[in-house]
Amino acid sequence: MRAPAARADGRQSLRLSVHPGVPPALDALAAGLGDRAFLRAAWFAAAGGERTLVAATADGVPLAAFPAAPMGPPALGVAAVPGSYWPFRAVPLAPELGRAELEEILSSRTFRSAFGPLWRMGPFYRDDPAAARLVSAAAASGWTASARRLGRTFLIDIPTLRAAGPWPTGSTLKRVRNYENRLRRLGEVTFERIAGSDWTPAAFDALAAIEAASWIASRTDGSGAKFLASGQGDYWRRVAADPAVAAMLSALVVRVGGRPVAFCFDLNVGSLQYGIAASHDAAFDSFRPGRIATCRNLEWAIERGIERIDLGAGDSGYKAEMGASPGPEIVDMLFIRPPALAALLRPAWEASTSEEGLFGGLREIRLKRRTPTLLAGVVTAAAAVAFLE
Repeated sequence: MRAPAARADGRQSLRLSVHPGVPPALDALAAGLGDRAFLRAAWFAAAGGERTLVAATADGVPLAAFPAAPMGPPALGVAAVPGSYWPFRAVPLAPELGRAELEEILSSRTFRSAFGPLWRMGPFYRDDPAAARLVSAAAASGWTASARRLGRTFLIDIPTLRAAGPWPTGSTLKRVRNYENRLRRLGEVTFERIAGSDWTPAAFDALAAIEAASWIASRTDGSGAKFLASGQGDYWRRVAADPAVAAMLSALVVRVGGRPVAFCFDLNVGSLQYGIAASHDAAFDSFRPGRIATCRNLEWAIERGIERIDLGAGDSGYKAEMGASPGPEIVDMLFIRPPALAALLRPAWEASTSEEGLFGGLREIRLKRRTPTLLAGVVTAAAAVAFLE
């Protein structure tokens, strides 16, 4: 990346522009982001990015990008940073982007016009340096940041665990091999490793078939599924159309007699692996195919030089059994302007427990106030204030 142009006062000279969709310029920006290198144009476009504000140097080097997609009822005009819910939704910021320049972006009329008085970024990690820079600069630029807490991620530090002794432990490996031997009574057991150019429609169909036969299809509405039409459906298929992202995606599929019965699906950036999803066919519950897939996937990760595995939040019991320890807090942030609007929305957002929690909270506010047009009026007024500032 070229050195940014500078003004007489030493600050970088920025050009702000708003593009329809998600421009390819994000790919050059993402290339320098280390374990966030997956934040490419395809990552945001596949999730419905409708427009993107790009901040670049005077000679065209992108330093920041803010993709936006609509969130909630269209009449509210709320913008959200799009992307997969996991591992996180965040904007790409070049490490060399200064605090003053970031404040300049967030307080600009161009930004306020593109994002309105209310926008969301998250989930992301509270201790992420880029996110911390953004939150701090937003506060200094007149935005009120309201966070809802989603728990803590769990991390496996492979070098630390292996330094303390064999890992996975001999007893764990023996138990898993016993599960495999029992499973072999039903047919030939094979392990398919998928990565890079292996991401064909048939590969995704195999993962969808496992989810369709899992508990998530029979006991839920399927919205949390990664490969079913009722969940993220085509998202990962669209993302994998970008060869650079496809090279970061991997899956291990367990088959019995050719039938896919369990999988682990991951995003790999350097030596870090994000555990996106795992599932198994409920008809094989007693044979523990999920445990088999997890153990084989760990072995594959070690072979490829993975040193840290991020398992996300929830299910702390089995994650602790694997040697995972609690990591950073996961938050979902709403940025609100002006203060009057923040005072109205902040309690509903911070008390919410789901992506729709804000709008549920807003419905409660409207019922209590008995003024169905209250929120629309406040948002409209806030937008006018933001435009006039």
